[in-house]
Amino acid sequence: AYDLLFYDGFEKTINEDHIFKTTEEEAAKYQDSKPSEADSFVDMEADSKEARRQRKRKTFDDYVFAKDLKRKRRSKCVEDETSKQPSLQSLHTHCRKGRKRKKLLSDKEDDEAQSPMNDSGTNDYENSNMAGTDSDNYHELFGESEDRWTGEISPDAKPLNIECSDGIRKSVVVPDKVLPLGWTKQCINRTGQMWETFLISPEGYRLNTKQDLKEYSREILGSRTPRNLDFLVNTKILTELIGKQENLQPVNNWLP
Repeated sequence: AYDLLFYDGFEKTINEDHIFKTTEEEAAKYQDSKPSEADSFVDMEADSKEARRQRKRKTFDDYVFAKDLKRKRRSKCVEDETSKQPSLQSLHTHCRKGRKRKKLLSDKEDDEAQSPMNDSGTNDYENSNMAGTDSDNYHELFGESEDRWTGEISPDAKPLNIECSDGIRKSVVVPDKVLPLGWTKQCINRTGQMWETFLISPEGYRLNTKQDLKEYSREILGSRTPRNLDFLVNTKILTELIGKQENLQPVNNWLP
């Protein structure tokens, strides 16, 4: 801050951000200017009403660059606001990220709500790609879950040879009593830790995710996803199924 003494005897403290270096053109405008009556010398020691009024009037620094200061501040604010406005691409990216986060949360809630729990509170089922249904409807329509996996696989069901990072792996056909006629459910262990479930439709379409199942239902079936189509699997039976299907000849993964 600077303590300034003006030609009329007025003293004022001004911050450095209120002081600007003028150009020669701006200085020339005020070089021959004469003080008006209002700017005439005021006795700062006088305590008259007129003296107090004069001290409160706009001083030389106010009308010299107050307008320029306001204009510069406004233009600076506009530039700052313009620079902060996101581009069209960033807006689209932000919207996509928001929709993606919302979808992931929605899928997570669906999975948690639809995965049946055993008496100990742990989940015995692998259901990362489960369709949009709830477990209560399954129990009501198809009976106890444990009885669901005791059926025989279809004679036409064949495991697939699927290319993984460490070579070719054979999928496991899962017997599921609730599947519609002509459908098969299979699992593949790509990494040796996590099982992936997929469905094969009667037309030969391979459906890997809930989104695939929704699109198939909309475009092929022309309706909503049937309740008995899901990606639910009891992982406890997979080891036993691998042994039973050891001699089952796989086919190449030509399916879409």
